Amino acid sequence: MSKIISQMKKDVENCFIEGQCNCRACVDDRLKSIIKKYDNDISKSLMRLGMTKKPRLFDLTQPPLNLPKVGWASLFSGNNNNSYSNANFSKRLAQYSYYLTEMLNVIAANKGIHRKGKYYCQLCGRLHPNSDKIDGWVPTRTPDSGFEAVPVGTGSLRANKFTICQYCADNYFEQCIDCGDYVSSQSMHHKKIFDGVKYQTKTLCIKCIYNKYNSCVACSMLLKDGIGIDIQARYSDMSFTQYGNRPSIMVCNDHCLKQVIGTCAVCGKHDLKQNMKRHSTEANPYAQICGECYAELNVINSYSYKPAPNFHHVNTQRYRSDRLYYGVEWEINVKSDFDSEKKKKGADLIKMADKKFLYIKSDSSIDRGFEMVTHPFTWEWFKTNRELFKRMCTYMTENGMYPNTSTGIHVHMSRDAFNTFQLYKFIKMIYNPKHRTFMTDYVAHRQSSYARYAEDDWNHAARMSKDKINLSQVRNSAINLTSGDRQPTIELRIFASTTAYDRFSSYIEFLQSMYEYTADCTMNMVNLTDYKSFLNNTNRFRSITHQINDYFKEIS
Repeated sequence: MSKIISQMKKDVENCFIEGQCNCRACVDDRLKSIIKKYDNDISKSLMRLGMTKKPRLFDLTQPPLNLPKVGWASLFSGNNNNSYSNANFSKRLAQYSYYLTEMLNVIAANKGIHRKGKYYCQLCGRLHPNSDKIDGWVPTRTPDSGFEAVPVGTGSLRANKFTICQYCADNYFEQCIDCGDYVSSQSMHHKKIFDGVKYQTKTLCIKCIYNKYNSCVACSMLLKDGIGIDIQARYSDMSFTQYGNRPSIMVCNDHCLKQVIGTCAVCGKHDLKQNMKRHSTEANPYAQICGECYAELNVINSYSYKPAPNFHHVNTQRYRSDRLYYGVEWEINVKSDFDSEKKKKGADLIKMADKKFLYIKSDSSIDRGFEMVTHPFTWEWFKTNRELFKRMCTYMTENGMYPNTSTGIHVHMSRDAFNTFQLYKFIKMIYNPKHRTFMTDYVAHRQSSYARYAEDDWNHAARMSKDKINLSQVRNSAINLTSGDRQPTIELRIFASTTAYDRFSSYIEFLQSMYEYTADCTMNMVNLTDYKSFLNNTNRFRSITHQINDYFKEIS
């Protein structure tokens, strides 16, 4: 090994070449090439000294404390923009030679290579008699392979064991008062301790702190076993999220207990205040709720929220991409200025309808409410689940939820359920200016800037149905096809919001009847007179049949 080091020193001298670039980048490149050159020789020497597995010099890691004058980082560190001058040439050369010798000694020590009656310190690399041997501990989250490691506490923390000399122990380690072990200085802590009688301050290692003491979650004071108040034992109704990896949650006295424990304003259970969330109500603007209730009530998602669809159809049906599905966006207001009231009503509606069918989003166009969104459903499923929509409408009416001019109901229909010709007839029926009074006053019950009957869309209905895009380029069109770029649906934005079931049901009936009518009618039949005859003959869509009959009575 000494011959290899001597030869490497000679090669290191040649790293500094007069008349050539001696910046640190160039010198470091030359040094790295030297290391590669002697890689095999050093590996063989280390194996002769007792290593059982051949190492690669580039794979050997630096000591974990990263002390000065030790390891690869020190050998190849520095600012690459600075050049070596003739004045400090010999000084730098001596430093590199010293680092190289120290590094190889540390490598030998960390790989368990010893001489008879002596040992290498794993930090400084110097040879010492076995009588001076000291065990030093360095806690770490990622234990290095090759070192003895013991667990600290119940978490991922481990302590690596090093064989060190007295000098390194005095300069880089401290001795723990409780266990007497030498532990790296950065892992020693000055802590206040309460033993049930008096308070005192001790310098303890992190091993003892984790393994021998509990910590008060309020003031961080250390408590000996059997001292303090176990919160979980005190409150059997505790609703809490696990506090880190601790098996129990402790406080030192009743004063600290009041600082960390709160009562949920919804369920009345106790919880740690750090887990509780603000839940302002008219009765108590500063109310707090536990983590479980917050998760249950926090149902209003952002506007961009879009989960994977759950398709709802009767048992005799299976999903098909060309089957007609409906999806409803139902905008509604809540009679309260507090977000907690909106969340509670939203949570109640989701419980009623099931979260697999309904979710809730925020919408900036709604003054004081939210937008309910259904997952896709078929006409047959709607008919068998009318009672669900009736209960939802009854709940909204009884709990002060209301529509206004800025809210609407947008219904999405499967785009693949239409062929091009049917979609053309469908657009013509909706957009025809002669049908406008019937559409706004009898069917949709509103005329809004959020659902514009754009003239460009009416004039170019053929191209619109073929290209599946609004020619007006306005998203707020009565029939919005632009959403097809993001999802394969046709969006009808014409309907006024409501809390009345009969009116909501008439919206779905109108779209289903219009879909069936345009599937078979000819272009000569794209008018309200023939559509009225179709409704009266089928006698399956009673709500919209009454509406169109009333319309014709009005205009006759």
